[in-house]
Amino acid sequence: MAQDSGDFLGSDIPFNLKASQGYAVRDRPHTELEPLGLHVGSFVFFPAASVGAGYSTNVYGQTRNTVGDAYVTFNPQGTLTSQWNRHQLEFSGSAGLKQFATQTVRSEAAYSLQATGRIDLGADQSNIVALIHRGRAFEAQNSGSFPQNSAGTIGYNQTDATVRGTFVLNRLRFTVSQKVNDLEYSDATSLTGSLLPQRFRNRTEYNSALRTEFAIMPSFALFGEGAYNQATYHVETPSQPLRSNHTVRLIGGGNFSIDNLVRIMIGAGYEQRDYDLSYYRPISGFTFDARAQWLATELTTVNIQATRKIEDAINARSPGYFATAAKFRIDHELLRYALVYAGVDYERDDFVALSRNDTQKQFSVGAIYSINRHLKLMPSVTYLDRSSVGANAGQNFKDLRLFTSIMAQW
Repeated sequence: MAQDSGDFLGSDIPFNLKASQGYAVRDRPHTELEPLGLHVGSFVFFPAASVGAGYSTNVYGQTRNTVGDAYVTFNPQGTLTSQWNRHQLEFSGSAGLKQFATQTVRSEAAYSLQATGRIDLGADQSNIVALIHRGRAFEAQNSGSFPQNSAGTIGYNQTDATVRGTFVLNRLRFTVSQKVNDLEYSDATSLTGSLLPQRFRNRTEYNSALRTEFAIMPSFALFGEGAYNQATYHVETPSQPLRSNHTVRLIGGGNFSIDNLVRIMIGAGYEQRDYDLSYYRPISGFTFDARAQWLATELTTVNIQATRKIEDAINARSPGYFATAAKFRIDHELLRYALVYAGVDYERDDFVALSRNDTQKQFSVGAIYSINRHLKLMPSVTYLDRSSVGANAGQNFKDLRLFTSIMAQW
């Protein structure tokens, strides 16, 4: 089967990790547990909603004088998908509400709305896809670009549109993509009550990419991709000159399977980012993304990933940092209706032109229990350890998070 690999090397073009047979534990079909949806003419509507409760031992990510608090969540979502033989139209929407009991300044209200259309150009998987998206999201507390000593959340609005064409000729596949992405950040408040400006991060990105893939055999393909990104920043402050820049990325690699048990996807290349102002030093270096999925048994799947890429910094003296990360997760189907998992994440952030190095370690365990076709129970425990060293060190903290939710779907 083919599995969507998610964001790969920051590409706007999705990848499929191919294997001729076999299912990962999370992908194995359970028709008796899958939602049936609600038929609306030639469309099917899949509604769902979850409610949850959790506790964080370090809400503000502090080294000393930590503050813990309980919170509740509510996450409604829905997808309306056409059931035509050719072409497809899909609308989706979701909301993520998080309310703390006493530390209400950390509460969040996120949402996402998206419309996607696909025009099929023949029987060879050639197609044109267009999508438009609008949403509000929040930056993770442990991110290397999260402001130190921020009391409030770092929220931003995102509006983006993508047009992507895929053209297949025998074993060759060509994909071209153009995306416009607008980001608008909201200012935050520090723990002392002062303003933490974030609008200097507002920008519009124009991303162009071209990929060529060649299928040597059904379970083995090679690819090459070139991408260009132009980021135009809109707000300048006395301490933050405009960060407008352009980035060129060239990558190549392949994806394949071994004995239908191991799926491997690997890509590597070079990335160069130059800034319009000489105030910021150019960034360039080696970038890679390697992923492996091992179907150890019919009931156990092991996932491994290692990446290195350039990320934006918010410190005025640094244009960005190299984020090198490794992830490991094991999924096990304990019972037909119960899946348990455990994971370890590690990341090191090396800042350019700044005396600062960050390290993050995260350990997580959890379960997904399908009570029936309509209800799922999902408890989890996560422990985060973040450290930063250097003359301009960032956040240092530990946080234990307990969470459980129940989801209803139709």
